[in-house]
Amino acid sequence: MEAPQQWYFVDGDGKQAGPVTRDNLQGKITSGVVVDETLVWSEGMAEWQAASSVDGLMNVPTPQAEPAAVAQVGSGSSLASSASSAVNPYTAPQSDLGVGAGVQAKPGFMATLFSFGGRIPRRTYWAYSFILMGIVMAVLVAPIMLLGEESPVTLIIVAVVYVGMIWSSLALQCKRWHDRGKSGWWFLIGLVPLIGGIWSFIEVGCLRGTMGPNDYGDDPT
Repeated sequence: MEAPQQWYFVDGDGKQAGPVTRDNLQGKITSGVVVDETLVWSEGMAEWQAASSVDGLMNVPTPQAEPAAVAQVGSGSSLASSASSAVNPYTAPQSDLGVGAGVQAKPGFMATLFSFGGRIPRRTYWAYSFILMGIVMAVLVAPIMLLGEESPVTLIIVAVVYVGMIWSSLALQCKRWHDRGKSGWWFLIGLVPLIGGIWSFIEVGCLRGTMGPNDYGDDPT
């Protein structure tokens, strides 16, 4: 049995590759490894030649692409649902309500009182200010009535409540300044005699926050 004809070719790096059979070489033509300008040689050829100049070498049938598989649509898939809606004129219209998009989640009670981050509207500021006053009065009245004003326990409770009240008051003010589009450090303007208190009262307690999102969060209104 006669051995198959051996072929050599120059690869993309300019190096000699082979030997390969003619069928293997044509397989490389099909895959694009060997192109028209690729130099090839086989026994009996006087010199290296371009693959396109060798009779019948480049006549490789183009493989037929397999047809794309048709996706199976399950009865519960979104595609099936959309298709069903498209063909059924009595299907209720579907809409994306965008739940939560651009809407700031309302902070909880403790976060509103003690957190310095985010924004709150005027109504929340005033509501929690009155709630804070009520809590402070309720907490202070009991030990004063039961233990007396001069009791060490009463003094400790008063000190703790006072610190918590200052903290919560500043937290509420900072979130209102944020709602106005300003840094929470603006609460320091309240330390300016007369003018500072009036300015802070108007900005924090009376004016609406910036419309839409700002650097401190979404519009809470």
